[in-house]
Amino acid sequence: MTTIVVFVEHKLGTPRRASLEAVGAAHAIGLAPIAVVTGAGADQAATALGKHGEQTVVSYNASTFYDRDRKLKGVFAAARDITASKLLDQALLDRNIDLQIAKAAAEKANLSKSDFLSSMSHELRSPLNAILGFAQLMESESPPPTTAQQESIGRILQSGWHLLNLINEIL
Repeated sequence: MTTIVVFVEHKLGTPRRASLEAVGAAHAIGLAPIAVVTGAGADQAATALGKHGEQTVVSYNASTFYDRDRKLKGVFAAARDITASKLLDQALLDRNIDLQIAKAAAEKANLSKSDFLSSMSHELRSPLNAILGFAQLMESESPPPTTAQQESIGRILQSGWHLLNLINEIL
C-alpha cells in the first residue's frame, strides 16, 4: 500500500486553489488525477494515472490549515493507494451476483422438482388405487371367486400394496 503525503504552503488565497495546488504536487511525484477532489474534506476516491498510464484508485484527503488570524496558510493532502481494496470489493460484488443467480436457479429447480413429484404422485396413485379397489371388490364378490381366481387376486393385491409402499417411500 502506497501513501503519498503532500504539504503545500498556500499563497494563492482560496482553499479550492490550495487544494488544486496539492493535486499539482501529487502530479509532480507521478500521479495525474483524473477525478479531482475540490475543497477540504473526508476521504474521497479518485482515479489517478501513473507515469506509464496505469490506473490507480486512491483515497484522497485534503485539509486546509490557517494561522491564528484565520488566514489560509496551506493544504495538507494525503493519497493512499486503494486499488487492491476496490478490486476486492468488485470481485465480492460479482461473486454475490453470481451466488444470487445460482440461488434463484436452485429455487426454480426445487420448485420444478416439487411440481414433478406432486404430479407423479397423483399420476401413479390414481390408477393404482383403482386397481386395488377393483381387486378388493373382486375378492369380496358373491359368489366367492374360485381358488385360482383368489390366488390371482391375492397377487394383484400384494403387488399393488407393495407398489403403493414404494411410491410412498420415493415420493
